[in-house]
Amino acid sequence: MKKLFYAFAVCLAVISALSLVPFNASAAQDVWVNIPSCSDVNYSGTVSWNDPQPNAAGFAVNVKSPERSDWTEWGRGVERGAVVTGQSPYSVPIPGQLHYGDDSSLVLKPGLTYTVKVSYTLAGDIGSLNFTVPRCPTPTPTKTATPSPAPSPSSSGDSSGSTVTLSPATTPSPKTSSVATTCIDDAKLIASNRTDVQAPDSPNNIHLEPEQESQLTITATNIGATKWYDGNYYKLINLAPKNTLGPTYGHLPNAVDPSGQVNWTFKVLAPAEPGTYPIDLRMVHISGGEYLKPNGSKCTAPASDKPFGQGLSFNLIVTSPNPSPSMSVTPIANQSETSGGFMGWLSDNWLLVLLILAILAGLGTWLWFSKNKSSFSNLPPPPPPANPSMPG
Repeated sequence: MKKLFYAFAVCLAVISALSLVPFNASAAQDVWVNIPSCSDVNYSGTVSWNDPQPNAAGFAVNVKSPERSDWTEWGRGVERGAVVTGQSPYSVPIPGQLHYGDDSSLVLKPGLTYTVKVSYTLAGDIGSLNFTVPRCPTPTPTKTATPSPAPSPSSSGDSSGSTVTLSPATTPSPKTSSVATTCIDDAKLIASNRTDVQAPDSPNNIHLEPEQESQLTITATNIGATKWYDGNYYKLINLAPKNTLGPTYGHLPNAVDPSGQVNWTFKVLAPAEPGTYPIDLRMVHISGGEYLKPNGSKCTAPASDKPFGQGLSFNLIVTSPNPSPSMSVTPIANQSETSGGFMGWLSDNWLLVLLILAILAGLGTWLWFSKNKSSFSNLPPPPPPANPSMPG
């Protein structure tokens, strides 16, 4: 019993020591990141660290984005971050397999400051640091001097007989916008994985009852010449007056090159009021975001939000359910409410009633006599009448 007590005490001491590992402020220098010097699109990198206090249980890596209040999480059953084991130095790709609790992926965007933290999986932080990748500066165009065209002799002359050289008039060539010729956004949308029951007469529409919901997946294919590089500038939007989708729009989870695809899953939410609600899905290039080609060259951003590509339009038809058939009960009229009632009928048919009663009385009498006939046949004969005395 004493050995068991000592073993339990040792285990408790080890667990307490692990839970009291202090944050090592000087260890922050042992955590570093390898990231691009600048970027105009979503980027990735690696976080690396040394282990100043070796721990075979492993480490957890997590990242905090300024766009969210929560940290990334790793799978289920682990507090957060990617679990790493092995030999020092350690390295983990970011965003890699880092996700949030709602299963959305971590996306690193230029110009934002992120915090990465490395911790022991049991207790204690090893170190953390902030990192930022700035946007690449836009190169300043250089002016190239254009030589003057060589003069050509003219047949004209002056009064002195010397030849005069005239420069021919030159017409400047008009400048064309590179947006119209090279930076072209284009998209193709396809709907799939619908969970509603499709009506035979209108299979493209969605039929629901009030406050019901269904689900569908929208696949967008980039069939243009530009790169969809940022979810803040390229979105899938329902242009209809009333938005019945959840989430309200499709945000790019990652950059999409030409010929690439991206999928969004939406819930279709039927309003409480029956009616027809149009759904008009289009890819939209948000104003302020430049056009970007796969080779890195750019074109001027659109001045206003610009829908592009092949749209996907259909209707959400909300109808009330058919009422279930109910049995109608016709109340029996009160005799007092009928004309005359029973007494009125009796007064109108008293002769018939008397006839029925007479028939029943006669039938009853006949049955009684038939049943008691034997009793009458067994009666003793009546005594003979007494002889009168003869006078003498």
